Amino acid sequence: SWDAATVKDIKSRNSALANAEFTVPVNKDRPFPVIGTTLVGPVAGAPFTAKTQNYSLLEITPLYVGTMKNLDIKYKYKSIGLTHSRRVGGAIEPFAFARKGGGAPAHGLAKKVTSGVLSVPEPETFLDLQFSAGTSSYAPGSFFESIGIPKAAAELSMEFQYWSPDEEVKPDFTPMMFTDGGCYQDISLIQFMQRRVSKIVLFFLSSTPLKPFEDWDVNADPLKEGQVTDDLSAFFGALPDTEQRRWENRSFELEKNQVFATSDYTKVITALQTAQQAGKGIIATMNLTTVKNDWWGIPAGETFEITFSYLGRLPKWEAQLNKEVYKLAVPAENAQDLSVDVSSGPFKNFPHFITKGGGIDNSKANLLADLTGWAVLQHEQEFRRILS
Repeated sequence: SWDAATVKDIKSRNSALANAEFTVPVNKDRPFPVIGTTLVGPVAGAPFTAKTQNYSLLEITPLYVGTMKNLDIKYKYKSIGLTHSRRVGGAIEPFAFARKGGGAPAHGLAKKVTSGVLSVPEPETFLDLQFSAGTSSYAPGSFFESIGIPKAAAELSMEFQYWSPDEEVKPDFTPMMFTDGGCYQDISLIQFMQRRVSKIVLFFLSSTPLKPFEDWDVNADPLKEGQVTDDLSAFFGALPDTEQRRWENRSFELEKNQVFATSDYTKVITALQTAQQAGKGIIATMNLTTVKNDWWGIPAGETFEITFSYLGRLPKWEAQLNKEVYKLAVPAENAQDLSVDVSSGPFKNFPHFITKGGGIDNSKANLLADLTGWAVLQHEQEFRRILS
């Protein structure tokens, strides 16, 4: 939960939880966490292939679990060849969201009612912080839930018991499969647009380097893999149509994430490449106007100030390293090409470490922290203006 007051309120309504322990942020100075996890579909419908997948995103926070846009999603059940429609939408308090067991209320909220108190059975297993963090990053789940092996989907997926408070009659209570939130939207831009947050800062910590000017003319070259992370391109509808992209679609569904005009893509990339060339941080701020996205409930014509911060090599930071660290953290060959990473040694692939496999140790984490922290400090006044 969020704080002592919210815990007290929960316990006042639920005598069975009088002695329960709740995890809350250490103090009010901590940021409000919004954890994204991808809802893949009902367990009974698996496997969900690239042709039958229909992802949506669930937010897990200290105050609620759910999604802000109500959707009636049609899931294609591969095993029986039928389509099953499920309501996904609305939010409930985390303590009532069941990992296992429990049940749905006798009825949901009445039409046009936006909040209320519902009585639900106590979950057998509660949703905790550990499981929440796990499901936000369980990338293998989308693969196992998509391959044509039902046993693998059943045994290697992550499951929740899901119901929507927006269903007026008895809500459907079905085991649902979940996977890494990044399989649907790795950088949580659209949730904050739904909240109409006027200034948004995005940190892209991708393992894909940004191609510099000399390697990529965004105004003339065709879209290809490896120019920039797809997580950024998707917001502009600028995803490359390649064999690799089609293969990856079994585990990702980024196509519904366009919220800005494709014509603005070149402006953003050019600004980031210019900052990359300057060597003090791949950071650019600009006003962008939305295109209509019915799936996410984003109307056309709304303007947001977006700051893009992209992980990459920074020559002016590298120039300040002592000789010992420089030899380890800067490529020995072709270092002038800023899309080239370290090829060997303890910091292989720096700064674009591969995140899977748990291979980032203390030394790698500290080096990344120094690089990214230094970049932010080079743009201190800009960040102070944004956050003021």
